[in-house]
Amino acid sequence: MRLFFLILACSIALARGTHAEPPFPGSVPFEIQVVPAPPAEPWRLLAVEHEGVIYIAANQLAAALHLEKFWRADLGRLVLSGKSHRISVIEGTDLAVIDDGRLLHLAGPVFLSAGQMMLPLDLFIDENGEPLPWIEEPLVFSKSERRLRIGVPKASLEASRAKVSDTGWQLTLNGTSRLNPEVRQEAGPELIVRLSGTAYDAERFPLPQPRSAWMSWLLGYRSESTADGLELHIIPAAASRGYQVTSRDSNQVEITLGSMTESLQPFSGTSFVSLHRIAIDPGHGGSDTGVTVKGGKEAKLDWSLAGYLQQELLNAGMDVVLTRSDNDDPSPESRSNVANHTNADLLLSLHVHGRPGGPIVYLNAGGGQTLGASSLDDLGFHHYGTDHGSHESDSRVIGTAIIQSIVTSGVSNNMSPGIEAASIPELAGARMPALLLEMGTDPRNGWSDSRLRSLAQSIAAGLRLAAGSR
Repeated sequence: MRLFFLILACSIALARGTHAEPPFPGSVPFEIQVVPAPPAEPWRLLAVEHEGVIYIAANQLAAALHLEKFWRADLGRLVLSGKSHRISVIEGTDLAVIDDGRLLHLAGPVFLSAGQMMLPLDLFIDENGEPLPWIEEPLVFSKSERRLRIGVPKASLEASRAKVSDTGWQLTLNGTSRLNPEVRQEAGPELIVRLSGTAYDAERFPLPQPRSAWMSWLLGYRSESTADGLELHIIPAAASRGYQVTSRDSNQVEITLGSMTESLQPFSGTSFVSLHRIAIDPGHGGSDTGVTVKGGKEAKLDWSLAGYLQQELLNAGMDVVLTRSDNDDPSPESRSNVANHTNADLLLSLHVHGRPGGPIVYLNAGGGQTLGASSLDDLGFHHYGTDHGSHESDSRVIGTAIIQSIVTSGVSNNMSPGIEAASIPELAGARMPALLLEMGTDPRNGWSDSRLRSLAQSIAAGLRLAAGSR
């Protein structure tokens, strides 16, 4: 308690000298639609936005959240008290005291306007629109829709189905409440549909599994649970000229790929990447033989595939360097250093894996630790990692082209899970586009020399496609 009153005294002293003249110059007043749990009716909440900070009216929000208000005009102090927590703020300061001692710095100062105490929204809701730990009511806030749901649990995916026709492919998703799809188109093209604020239980309500009939319209399909919801990653086939993502009603979303019609959004034009020198990294090697699959040990298969791909690329007029010899197993850092020192345009790591399924392309999820970074950290320097992230777009273009080429060539009869980001040591130090290609193994059809040659030809065709040549 002593700490609480000490903090409060300091805040009061600050408030005496920094009373704002609200509303702020340039602030924009607006209303937030509040959607309470049924049977209560929606209503409007007074709000103001200034320099990206949203302020809300304390009196109205306190009533909605069933918080008791305690106000001392002489101190400019407001206390909001719930069943288990208490929030204290003072006019003119950007500090809040949670319970009896936790100090919270707000995005902007509390101020009084037209008889209403205006509080920064980040006192109640985090950056994902979810309630902070001291808020006892379930909340979901959508900044884009300017909508606040109170007492309503976030949507859960409860059903899905896919269908294929002569004109396209369609995936329908049903939720327990409103689904808010966000669409992003990556280079390649790769279509990403994000359902933020949506709970997804893959065991109870699994998404439809890829089928061979889908491959007329899409070559890559993967779902990914995130901290904030669900993402769908889709790589279209050549026949899919456009896409559409619609919300037919508040609880249903339809994702459509098909031949170009007026109702579909065209995929963006494919960008090309300059590819003259390729650094091929055959996976494993030496005493690290990798997994054993039908056809041999992975290290030997990776080496054979690299040799066939090297010849294909040389025939296409490209330069090629290898990151290891036949029986060598260099460190991940040594592999990327070969690509860096030879000024390669691409580092491509090859792996023939024992898992079933189609090809997966991995991108490195973050920069690696460079030589001497830890000692520099000890001297007070801040380590920013490598610049691999700046090449992500080009890496996606190349990865998508390789997947499209492999799947359409018939080397893999399975749909690709697409492009994933992961921590890949071999790629972490690369100063150019870099990716790891992992091929699944069909237990009925192992890896013969002729099949490895066909795979090398399809990879080379994908690289030529990414470079804008055939």
